[in-house]
Amino acid sequence: MKTRTATMVGGALFWLASGAVALSFGDSLQKVLASDDGGHETCPADPPLSCSADAGTSDSCCYEGVNGVMLMTQLWDYDPAIGPEDLFTIHGLWPNKCKGGYDQFCNPGWKISDARKVLEEAGENELIKEMERIWKDLSGTDSDLWLHEFNKHGTCMSTLNPKCYSDGSDEHRNAVDYYRTTVELFKSLPTYEWLSDAGIAPSDNETFSVDEFSSALTQNLEGDEAVNAVNLLCDNQNALTQIYYHFKLKGAAAGGKYVPTKAVDQTTCRDGFYWLPKGSKGKRPPHKPGEGDRGHLVPKGHNGCLISNGKWYSAQSGSCATFTVSKAKFGGVEIKSSKGPCDVTKEGVFECKRNGNTGQFTKSGNSIVYGGNKLWSAEKEPTNIEQVAIHSGTEGGSIQFELEFQ
Repeated sequence: MKTRTATMVGGALFWLASGAVALSFGDSLQKVLASDDGGHETCPADPPLSCSADAGTSDSCCYEGVNGVMLMTQLWDYDPAIGPEDLFTIHGLWPNKCKGGYDQFCNPGWKISDARKVLEEAGENELIKEMERIWKDLSGTDSDLWLHEFNKHGTCMSTLNPKCYSDGSDEHRNAVDYYRTTVELFKSLPTYEWLSDAGIAPSDNETFSVDEFSSALTQNLEGDEAVNAVNLLCDNQNALTQIYYHFKLKGAAAGGKYVPTKAVDQTTCRDGFYWLPKGSKGKRPPHKPGEGDRGHLVPKGHNGCLISNGKWYSAQSGSCATFTVSKAKFGGVEIKSSKGPCDVTKEGVFECKRNGNTGQFTKSGNSIVYGGNKLWSAEKEPTNIEQVAIHSGTEGGSIQFELEFQ
């Protein structure tokens, strides 16, 4: 096994194989990152690990106690080919809940409206240049993806709360720290290079086992749980599209120590999967932009289905609404009915309404997933003409089920 060293980058500590390079976009920027604390509250020298049962602190500026499992997510877009042919690109840095699942768009007051402008006003021109190379959007509008990632995920990190920064700090310093940290952590995980070192390369014909592929990556990480810190995501043709690295955090998101931890997400690749070269068409059928699948939403194992407002209705001929499930711009899926887009409210209720928000869902097989949680719940099963609200997760009542798209 390779020797490993802890490398300090921008004030944050990452575990790397000996000789790995964390940043490569200019010594001057590295010096700025290493010396500029941005006005964030100073954290203890040895803070508790996120999600610890006995953390002994209530300082949410230096401890992630709720959303404390950090996922560095990397994309491999092969069709259409996005980014350099020898580089995975950034999807985002995501905080998952310690107990499973994830929150999203948590603090509207922290949201920004223009990621590029925020970075330009902070003088981060070199960082922007590097983000344009490694943080790519499928539709070609990279800064839209940057904006989406901070507003959806960065606003859920308690250690990026604007209140954690001194009064003299730049406005939106937390967003700048999110982007810096995401790039730094990504650069410390050179996935393509690690795979190449293990003799693994993209191929139209060669297939791989999950263990073989994962081990080529985890052997470069350090820690008791490093061997289980990676999961692989494949599309419906069993071709690799994403890699997730899982960490817990000591200290703040910006300037903290990222410790590999057991993956909370499931690997969707099956043994015998493909890692296709960028530009390969693979075996996927053509799919028109904006095209979606149409069907019904049904509580698995129970009578009835959802009607157009998102409520659960008892099984009656012709009562099931038709929903369209289509690919979302930044990953996952969107759902809409004749009433309009569907979302989950702050109270956790699934609803569809005209001029409503468009929720961010994913699919696991035929099951609809929200916030990483496959389970849904309700207080009761509907009878006669009752309309019963369903909730994401298990807090909505004793009736629990998966929501299937049929």
